Amino acid sequence: MILGTVQLGMNYGINNAIGKPPFRQAIEILDIAYKNGIRRLDTAPAYEESEELIGYYHQRSGNSFDICTKLSIDFLEKNKSDIYSIKKVIARSCEKLKVPRLYCYYLHRFEQCKNAELIATLEQIKHEGLIDNVGISIYFPKELEYICSFLAQKVDIVQIPYNIFSLDLWNDVIKEAHDKGIRIFARSIFLQGLVFKRTDDEFVKKIGAVTYLEFIHKLAEKLNVSISQLCFDVVKSNGYIDDILMGCETIEQLSDNIGLKSGFTSFDNGLMHDIEKVMDGVPDDMINPSEWGKYN
Repeated sequence: MILGTVQLGMNYGINNAIGKPPFRQAIEILDIAYKNGIRRLDTAPAYEESEELIGYYHQRSGNSFDICTKLSIDFLEKNKSDIYSIKKVIARSCEKLKVPRLYCYYLHRFEQCKNAELIATLEQIKHEGLIDNVGISIYFPKELEYICSFLAQKVDIVQIPYNIFSLDLWNDVIKEAHDKGIRIFARSIFLQGLVFKRTDDEFVKKIGAVTYLEFIHKLAEKLNVSISQLCFDVVKSNGYIDDILMGCETIEQLSDNIGLKSGFTSFDNGLMHDIEKVMDGVPDDMINPSEWGKYN
């Protein structure tokens, strides 16, 4: 499990009513994660105080996480894609994080991976040992198809939004990526907390999620598991998912997330097929949080 730290640095998530945790609680969350065997963190300079918070924890605790962070979304608009410019921004992140190197350096938007000079620069930086893996964070299956076709020997890790709503959209191309040696990290397994919303919530009605949430709630009840356990089990039942990224706002949420691994039950192909069939008609806007703003 990878601990996502966006919630520790800023207010994030449609179902987050409390905002980012106080500083001391955020430090405690990192410490509990480390003590429970979590060794990877996902962050980004755009997550406000997240990188500095992790660096403070590293410096004060003596513990060290493997860090996945990201190139800023607008980097290419403001900087050259030459090795000096990229090294400079990586060094800035490493200084904030108090680490000598990065486990994975993601491009924060798919469009950036079409810049051949940028990809070549990241390959060179990897060769020099400043980063262990080149990654890309994407949103749509067609983007992973492109990566499989043109960047399979250059990209090590792809982070995708993969959850109970979107299985059928991703499964074929995830297998293709696996076969080509690309590791897949799943994020948004709770779709920013949408799965925990009440079915009579006005926002749920506006985005057309009522029927799908009713199905999820009834299935969790039938299987006698929590909604979070159901969503975790569905994602982990895909054997081609290499790691799962999960965030939290509280210590209680972190403890619950840690418990999902020990409570995991692998779903058979029949049940997975039934879930895919129900989710076949999910509206695109419903599973794309960038479109949610127009419904508020």
